[in-house]
Amino acid sequence: MNITAEELALLELEENDAAAMPAPVGQQQPEDDYEVATAAPVREAAPAQPTGDIPLERFINAEQLKKDVAINMNDLDNAMMQHASLYVYYAGQTVKARRQHDRLKNAFEILEARLDKFYRDQFATEGKKVTEGAIRQALVADERWSNAQGRVIEANSIFRMCEVAEDALVQRKDMILEIARDRRKEREGQMRVLELEEQKKAVAKTLRASA
Repeated sequence: MNITAEELALLELEENDAAAMPAPVGQQQPEDDYEVATAAPVREAAPAQPTGDIPLERFINAEQLKKDVAINMNDLDNAMMQHASLYVYYAGQTVKARRQHDRLKNAFEILEARLDKFYRDQFATEGKKVTEGAIRQALVADERWSNAQGRVIEANSIFRMCEVAEDALVQRKDMILEIARDRRKEREGQMRVLELEEQKKAVAKTLRASA
């Protein structure tokens, strides 16, 4: 089973939390009374772990998207035939982008819960008053929290961009159909004009023959 960078960071955080946690009183064996008096009963915060080692996948190339949504007015038949495969591709990219966002959001929520517990335990050990405001401030100041949140925000932006691309393909289809309908009406109009011309010629021929 593959482990993502976010999951690895969470595992390292859990290991560091366990290492930083004071040993039970029955297991502590200081060498003398001086060590007992000077030992700080404070859990040091675990070193910040990098959460952005692996770049997020973008899925959509903006320049290519501009080319794909363009319509060649001189080759509508080809544009219509290619549209289905283009839509399937961009819809698939949207699914992938959403999965990336949901995975990072889930990892961030797990990280946030563990950091919340970490700082509550630390405040209690230090004898500080545990308030929601103080915990929130500690979370926001933690580099691991801010890095993970930033990646979730970026992943959401990528997902939204993919949704925009998919919607652009839907609008492209509607535009192709509208152009096709207009051209059909134009051809039908031209056919009616030709029919009228033929009828006029036939009437004129008939009149000349009867004269």
